[in-house]
Order: sequence, then C-alpha cells, then structure tokens
Amino acid sequence: MSHLVNVVQFPHPGGEHDPGDAEVMPWNSADHRRKFLQSPGRWSDPQGTVREGKVTFWGEWEAPSRIVGRWPAQGDLPRFLHEPLLSEMPSSGYAQNIDPLVFGPRFRYSNCKQFDRHRGHPTGMQDLTPGSVILFGSKQPGRTAFALDTVFVVANSQPYALRDGDSLGAEPFVQRTVVAPLRTGPGWEHLAFTLFDGATHVDPVAGMFSFVPCMSVDREPFRFARPVIDLPGFINPKSQQSPSGYTERHRVTLQTASDAWRAVVAQVFASGCVLGHSLTEPELLAPGAAKTADDGEAAARNPRQRRTC
Repeated sequence: MSHLVNVVQFPHPGGEHDPGDAEVMPWNSADHRRKFLQSPGRWSDPQGTVREGKVTFWGEWEAPSRIVGRWPAQGDLPRFLHEPLLSEMPSSGYAQNIDPLVFGPRFRYSNCKQFDRHRGHPTGMQDLTPGSVILFGSKQPGRTAFALDTVFVVANSQPYALRDGDSLGAEPFVQRTVVAPLRTGPGWEHLAFTLFDGATHVDPVAGMFSFVPCMSVDREPFRFARPVIDLPGFINPKSQQSPSGYTERHRVTLQTASDAWRAVVAQVFASGCVLGHSLTEPELLAPGAAKTADDGEAAARNPRQRRTC
C-alpha cells in the first residue's frame, strides 16, 4: 500500500459526565462529554499477548449507563464508573449520538466534524484514506497537554445519507447509536456523511489497529487518567476544538503514519495502560428497563442544548 494518508488530531469535549445521585444515567441530550466505562473485551499487552476480560477505559457513550462505582475527586482521575446500557431513544426531543463508536466487532467513526454547516459543504474528514490515523482526545484543563482516549485507524468507508430511511439498516446497532440520534437534530435530515470502519487487531492496516487505552479490572488500580501524548508535528497540545491534519496538504506516507501510531502505542504502554479492542456490544434492554428517573429529573440533568458536532 503506497498511497498517502493522514494523521489527524481530533480534540473533542473532555469533561466527565456527572450523573449526580442517579443509579442509571439516561440518553444524553446536552453537550458531549466522556465517561469512564467498564466493559468486557480483549486487550493487547506490551509483549503482544492478547487477553480477554473486563476492562476500564475512557470513551463516548451517550446512551444510558449504570453507575457501578464512585470515587472522590482526585486530579485527572475519573469520579464515576459506568456500565454501558442500550435502550430505545426517548420518544420525544433529541439525543446525542455516539461518535466514535468503539463497541462491537470494529470501531466506527460516523459524522463529527464531517460537515461544515456554516459553509454548507462536507469537510476533508469525509475523505480519509485507508491507513489514516485519528487521535481522539482532549486538552487537559489548566495545562498544555493532549489526553488521549481513542486511536482510530481507517480500514475502509461507505457514504450514507440521513434522508435515506433505510440508511445502514443492515446494522441495527449502528442504526440505534449513530443514525437514529442524528435524525433528531434540527436541520440535519438533509445531511450526508461517511461511515468509517476501523482496522482491527485481527485485520490491521500496515500493522496498525484501532484501540482504546485501558486497564484490566482484575488488577488494582483500574482507575486511571487519560494518558498524555506528545507527538511533535502531529499533536498541538494547546488545541481544544477543531481537528487538524486531515487536509490533502497534510498527507504523509503510510510509513510515517505507522511510525506515529507506534510512538503513540509506546506512550500508552508507558502510562501503564494496555490496548483495548473487540469491546462487547451492549445488549438492547427491554422497554423501560433502564428508566430510573422521571422525565423532570432527566431534563434537569440534561438541559436541551445545541448539538456540538
């Protein structure tokens, strides 16, 4: 594979969701935030050994989640541990979708920052070639540092349009977590995006695969701060809003991208984390099974705000 690829720094909101005293947090309809999650999955250690079991990691999960652990505030460490749940969306109003989506047989990147609504046209984030690397993370508050939560390696892609009633209909999990919530956004029904499939551990691209920094729950401590990544030429530690490195003029060789990916992997291992992949897709709950708060309480925790992607 000799084509050129991109290495993209993708800052997204890094604040931690605060569920208050709730046992279950409902679908989020406010701004995007991160959750510290627990899920079954597989992970790779520094020796390349693949293991299986429950892991903890930082990620985006705007569907309901059960709070299974709480800690006092301590620096950049998480305060809440969430177990992801999946239910049908609320019958009215709107809900945030999940992007990137790291559960299931492969990671997916679906829409965030793919359309410039001010200029009325798609961005270069819809044109990433196989072997491109997206580094999702957030600027650490109060200091100049980029904290990583997800590494996405592009394997392939397909276009989809929200006006198509059967868009991605062959994938009900993606329909529920990505497409259906997007359709609740006002003025979004005419938009089209690109759904990217992430390279997997069993089917990598140039040795690269998508992963989340994680820790096994079988060993203490499994509570951790997102690893800070230093990657000159690709990561601006001051950036906190717009993706960078995704245009045609930013393209690099596949070998350069592979070297950058390996540098990130080395820093993730140095932080004490391992590489999480093949995270189990949450099962769809029966109607009402995730409801533990009335509509007024849910609205108070999640005031209506504009979509941020």
